[in-house]
Amino acid sequence: MQFNLKFFKMRYPSLFVIFCLFFPLIAHSQDTLYRSNGKVVPVVLVKVDTTSITYKQAGDTSSLIYIIDRTFVSKIVYSNGQTKNFAPSTQTGLNPMSASPGYKSDTLRNNISLNLFNLCFGLVTFNYERFLGPGNFSFKVPLTIGFNKSDPSEYYDSPNNNYTDVLFSTGCGIFFYPAISGKTKFYAGVSLEFGKDRDINNYVSNIYENIWVYSALVKSGVAFRLSTHMFISLDAGLGIGLQHYNFSGDGNYHYSTSEAIFDYEGGINIGYKF
Repeated sequence: MQFNLKFFKMRYPSLFVIFCLFFPLIAHSQDTLYRSNGKVVPVVLVKVDTTSITYKQAGDTSSLIYIIDRTFVSKIVYSNGQTKNFAPSTQTGLNPMSASPGYKSDTLRNNISLNLFNLCFGLVTFNYERFLGPGNFSFKVPLTIGFNKSDPSEYYDSPNNNYTDVLFSTGCGIFFYPAISGKTKFYAGVSLEFGKDRDINNYVSNIYENIWVYSALVKSGVAFRLSTHMFISLDAGLGIGLQHYNFSGDGNYHYSTSEAIFDYEGGINIGYKF
């Protein structure tokens, strides 16, 4: 059947105008990205260079831009039908053809890690991190348990946020990874945390003291991929907090106060991705 555009224009002028307006959108086909793991992704290419491919997801009206290492792309089929094939690259030190089955460089969503730095201070800190969407954002839940024992004869001369006095601490943070390039990832974010310091019980003087700490921290760091699933990261955090202090003395004497504090954290973490 032959389509008579002139007849259509004469009989249905309004529909013809709508057709002309939307035909370019209908006729336009997106580029297609073929991942080395077999996944086919419709995209709008932004840039293709010697080490990475920058693109937007097809149909995504947001401003999100994605960057993937060329190591993990087998070919690109452009909207005009032309095809560009990629040989496995060795520039990043990882050949996708020899990666473990099912490995996806930017879709391993879960991390668990242990803070080696805190072990030096008698603290055990675990972190669980979950990546959202394409992997640019994540939320992280830290848990710190302190094993330092207090001297029952001592007491707090004044409330302070002593790093080694932590009994436990936890919270939740949101982090942003602006770009993922090769084996290195930089990130930054905010974390809301709370915890409790060790109680002080002076049975000789009949004194009991405890401290609760609530903090808001700005954190940043860098993660290095050691292998398919292993990584090491360095991070630091600074912020402000509220420290609530309770004191009970002889008799019925009780004292309670809250004060603003300067809070800080640091970490050297060894982790596992899955």
